[in-house]
Amino acid sequence: MWFNEANDSHFFLIPGLIVLVMTIIGAFLTAMVVAREWERGTLEALFVTPMQAGEFLTAKFVPYFGLGMIGFVLCLLAANFYSMSPCVARCFCCVSLQ
Repeated sequence: MWFNEANDSHFFLIPGLIVLVMTIIGAFLTAMVVAREWERGTLEALFVTPMQAGEFLTAKFVPYFGLGMIGFVLCLLAANFYSMSPCVARCFCCVSLQ
């Protein structure tokens, strides 16, 4: 563990919160939408359309990717302004890694 002279735990909690928000929004909600369509029976109706599997997954993933990016930016803003957590990377680097 890195040296933490002031013993401030929020420097370690904020990155964990960002990972948690991105995981819940990105993966969990996308999987729940596909599972809900399977349970309702609308997924079988999509199977008979001329849509490819990649198009279906892209259509389900893109809105939640946008929501995840909004959540990511809000978490970064909260980390910088609310808890005064230092952000040592440039914003472009943070977004491009996502």
